[in-house]
Amino acid sequence: MRSPRVRLFGLWLLPLALVLAVGARGAISPPVKLPPRMETTGGGVSLRCRVPNPGKTTQDSEVVFGRFGSRARARAVVRRVRRSGFKRARIEREDCIFEVAIIFLSRHRAQQLVRKAHARHWPNARVMVS
Repeated sequence: MRSPRVRLFGLWLLPLALVLAVGARGAISPPVKLPPRMETTGGGVSLRCRVPNPGKTTQDSEVVFGRFGSRARARAVVRRVRRSGFKRARIEREDCIFEVAIIFLSRHRAQQLVRKAHARHWPNARVMVS
């Protein structure tokens, strides 16, 4: 024995819930499919990476010991490089890749360090322009 007001309220409650559900469905963005992983020489790098300062270079030379997709792998390599006698080696983030390098060198000094690195069993060390 419901009053007519309660029945009327009940009749409007169902369409109101339906309108709210449809409106909420449009407000929620659909799930985003993540892009496939890119393969690099050091591991996978996500395409979602944002470079902090793109395009800014100093045009100095640097000695690069390796480029890696994960920071953990770069840390392990930088420890080994420093134990080999290259105390200025550091991890540099370039183009969404972690690079183990000695930076801010003249071209002549970079070539000297590459020869020294090759003698100390770092055959992949190379000179690059920063």
